[in-house]
Amino acid sequence: MNHLDQKLKFLNDKLEQLNRTIEIHLIGAHAIELHGISIGRRTEDIDNIKIVTDDIIINLIHEIGEKFGEPEWFDFAADSITLPSGYKSRLKEVSGLKNITIKLVSIQDLICLKVNAYYLRREQGIERDLEDLIKLAPTKEDISKAIGFMKTECAIDLTSKFQDNYIKEVSDYEKELQKLFKK
Repeated sequence: MNHLDQKLKFLNDKLEQLNRTIEIHLIGAHAIELHGISIGRRTEDIDNIKIVTDDIIINLIHEIGEKFGEPEWFDFAADSITLPSGYKSRLKEVSGLKNITIKLVSIQDLICLKVNAYYLRREQGIERDLEDLIKLAPTKEDISKAIGFMKTECAIDLTSKFQDNYIKEVSDYEKELQKLFKK
């Protein structure tokens, strides 16, 4: 059992004692692993995109982080990420826990999110998103869909001047990725 699964089991036991439940929707490296794809490194947190509003559960999650010495083990901020349209219809339930329902975004949605994350973080020297993409083994079609997601759904709030620049940058980025993923 990895360290995140251990914390989830501990959370589940506490929720059972309190007669409470939670549903979480996972993205990121832990979701990739729960899809059965090894990423080859220890992932530090659970990236949940479903808003948690129950203060008792929120406090319990923080207490678990303090108990295990990993206060950032549960990422509440992932709910602010732009997600591919219709992602909820593609969720896959994987939980074997009584009081925690765990749903994973689809592999295609993970590819879209990782392509976008790598675009946003690569200039900072953060390579883990590219490493995860390589593990996800996207096809050229998958990359094109991810770029389409970036151009249409991630650029919505940009003014036209910035949107034009963004679309050009993303088009150049697509060419770069297409060279990496030859399938």
